[in-house]
Amino acid sequence: MTVLAWLATLSSAAFTLVLLAKYSQRQQPGYLVWAVSLAFFAVASAAEASARLNVWTEVNAKIYYIFGAGLVAGFLGAGTLMLAAPRAGRIALVVAILASFLIIWQTIATSVDVARLPTEGYEALRRPPLLRIPVILMNSVGSLLVLIPPVRSALELGEAPLLRL
Repeated sequence: MTVLAWLATLSSAAFTLVLLAKYSQRQQPGYLVWAVSLAFFAVASAAEASARLNVWTEVNAKIYYIFGAGLVAGFLGAGTLMLAAPRAGRIALVVAILASFLIIWQTIATSVDVARLPTEGYEALRRPPLLRIPVILMNSVGSLLVLIPPVRSALELGEAPLLRL
């Protein structure tokens, strides 16, 4: 599992660079937001890989939770929406940024069950509702936003007759 975590870190860092190059060529903000999302994933997977090499600590558990569980999907969804519908995408990005401040603040402020850390990792974080709710919303809404362009394309091409009911 440690090797997979490091591979995930390296591949997401590489794709971050690819997306930054694409952004510099096309100047479409969606690519920049995608790059940020993949950079968040790289940070989260590096925290996990580090924990697997040594042991879970409060610091790497919180870094993993903030960047992996908290931010990746929301920013990925906002970037996707920015490419598909720029005005709505900008609104989604502002919402993702505001939710990020809440997630970061609440994760830093939350306590950790130190006895559970070595075996349960980030699951040892005590997540109050003010932390759980924005994380669930960022993941749910972000994941749904990623589906908009392929579903729209399928509908426009007429290749999804069941979706046109």
